Amino acid sequence: MQASGYAESTPKREYLAQLFLEHGSLTKRSGYFLSYAFKDEVACNACLKKLNEELAVSELDFTFSKKHLRGRYFAYIKKTENVADFLYLLGAGKLADEIHNDNAVAITSSYHNRIANFDAANIKKSVSASVAQQQSCKWFLETTEKNEKTKELRQTAKARIDNKEATLQELANILNISKSCLNHRLRKIAGLFGNMARID
Repeated sequence: MQASGYAESTPKREYLAQLFLEHGSLTKRSGYFLSYAFKDEVACNACLKKLNEELAVSELDFTFSKKHLRGRYFAYIKKTENVADFLYLLGAGKLADEIHNDNAVAITSSYHNRIANFDAANIKKSVSASVAQQQSCKWFLETTEKNEKTKELRQTAKARIDNKEATLQELANILNISKSCLNHRLRKIAGLFGNMARID
């Protein structure tokens, strides 16, 4: 479901974006890690409060946490889909798309590694974000029931499968939703697909 005011510019989001330029960092190891770093705990607490207030208003279902390391205080998130959602919130849509696509490929690779006689080397060379989306959307349509709870995600999955060559913006236009809302739905489907793969 699209969050209220999702990815729309507001003075507070512009302030958080400017604060990220001054104090923020984005790194990738096994997953993505986004943080705001401060020498002063009071400043970190103030930033943490503003961040979580904005996430609550935007109806995103995660919050920033705080930690103290080597004399510095950090407000941070480390789940890849949460990092991408937050970057959309700041207006960094291109970077969020790259993270989303990178994560989609990783989820698909994780699933296929569990299949007998799976040729991991060949799949890693050929798999793409588009293929990952097609596979997760097909799985979602085949395994979920039609009801009000799944209606929006099923519409999104079907549109992705029916329009294989469409860009994200073109697909968003077809569904009459924003690009950020489309990405949020696709990440939700990919996340459910990834959870199934880990259980399988």
